[in-house]
Amino acid sequence: MMLPRIHARPRLGATVGGRLLRTLLLLGMVPRGAVALDDSPPVAPIAEIRALATADLARHPEVRIRGVVTRTRQSSLFVQDASAGIYVNIARALIRGVMPRDVARPDVPLGSEIEIIGVADPGGFSPIILPRTLTVVGPGNPPEPRPFDPTPSSRGCTTASSLR
Repeated sequence: MMLPRIHARPRLGATVGGRLLRTLLLLGMVPRGAVALDDSPPVAPIAEIRALATADLARHPEVRIRGVVTRTRQSSLFVQDASAGIYVNIARALIRGVMPRDVARPDVPLGSEIEIIGVADPGGFSPIILPRTLTVVGPGNPPEPRPFDPTPSSRGCTTASSLR
């Protein structure tokens, strides 16, 4: 007997339907293979993630971004798309169990286009991403540097972005 396949694709974070399907699977109430869960969120502009309220960020919504690596460090990256830039903290993702320790971090050269699936976090100064997976897509086109705005009202809004 062929079972229908159910596809669940929640937007930012898990939905009630996605959680219900996952629970039913874990309890064995839905046969394996009958459900194909694709709960990775759609690619979001980085500015959209940075605009989330602190209370929303504290709930650690699932996010997916695609952008160009503008700076690398031993345990972190700065990634920028056409809308904004953001800090990606790999060390904190490992400590908090967001990124499995057995996942090898790919070599990420400066200027690479990458796709990250992970969770948003309020960070200490501005929103950050804790990656679950990090995939190098290929060479990227660096975004155009933004003009520097020294006014106090702009503080924090250009964090992790290339400036001129």
